[in-house]
Amino acid sequence: MDFEKLISDFKSGKPIVIFDDPKREGEADIVIHAKFAFSDKIRLLRKDAGGLVCLCTDKKTVDSIGIKFYTEQLRNSPYEGMRNIAVERMPYGDEPSFCTYINSKKVFTGISDDDRSTTVMEFEKTVDSKEMEKFAERFYAPGHIPLLASRGIEKRKGHTEMSIELCKKAKMSPAVVICEMLGDNGKALSFADVVKYCKKKGFTLFTGAELMQEFKK
Repeated sequence: MDFEKLISDFKSGKPIVIFDDPKREGEADIVIHAKFAFSDKIRLLRKDAGGLVCLCTDKKTVDSIGIKFYTEQLRNSPYEGMRNIAVERMPYGDEPSFCTYINSKKVFTGISDDDRSTTVMEFEKTVDSKEMEKFAERFYAPGHIPLLASRGIEKRKGHTEMSIELCKKAKMSPAVVICEMLGDNGKALSFADVVKYCKKKGFTLFTGAELMQEFKK
């Protein structure tokens, strides 16, 4: 696989696809840097992928806002019911990367393609300009965009972590929008069908194992 092409596509705003380890989630995600998450890209994620449209960043960024992983928020809740539902690890072995759900204060309901695009792109602008102290002025919760934070590629090898590692390699702000690919049978799209889709669309495809090898270089 051509890693330089993957980076080039990523930097230019072209969607790329990452297929997770079959022994982990066994899912493919369409991945786009948040800088290029225009409404047509959100529509592509919604229609071609069909999973949950999520916004990924790094832990340093959420720490600067003062936001914790959602599992931590649940475990530290004063409400017993909230504490009782806090999951330790997902069935595939990892702690979740979810933090909270946000909307930009510029949106209306927050769920339209235009609104979700606005939230994602406003977040990237805030991160890129290093104006996280203005986060509460620009965003509110609960919203319609799940905010995920990387736990670090050495601790977790999910799409969140791999996407943020790509940002480092591409020297771009840590802000990526991702969405799982689902098939017509309602299950994760098979690897064979992911390959067919990427060939049809001209999207670069990497497996998690291939990416991990590149990250070690």
